[in-house]
Amino acid sequence: MGRKHYVLVLALAVVAGLVGGRLSSVILAGALVFPASEQKIVEAQEFRLVGEEGKVCAKLFSEGVSPGLALYDQDGKKVAALRVTEDGSPNLVLFGQGGKPRAVFGMVGNGSPGLDFFDQSGNPIWSAP
Repeated sequence: MGRKHYVLVLALAVVAGLVGGRLSSVILAGALVFPASEQKIVEAQEFRLVGEEGKVCAKLFSEGVSPGLALYDQDGKKVAALRVTEDGSPNLVLFGQGGKPRAVFGMVGNGSPGLDFFDQSGNPIWSAP
């Protein structure tokens, strides 16, 4: 390869790089891309954790002002939920095979704890206090 040919190929490569860079900036205008180190906050109303097969295993969500975490079994049925109620009280709900609550442990608005158990139909069978 002669010197003139080498200089010509080098000049074409530089021009192609400049044109490609300019085209990509025009095409991607408005699409801001930040390095991962600058992204410190991610906001959403719901995050889903999925398993290898794409099934939802857990959800971190917000309904109105009430945040919650729900856990699901391999069949996609909700088995547990940790929530903050509208009055700011936390509660933990364990669900039975039919999808109905079987046990609820939580705090009521005045700060008193409560524990409730339900049968398979959802009827209360034991409560404290």
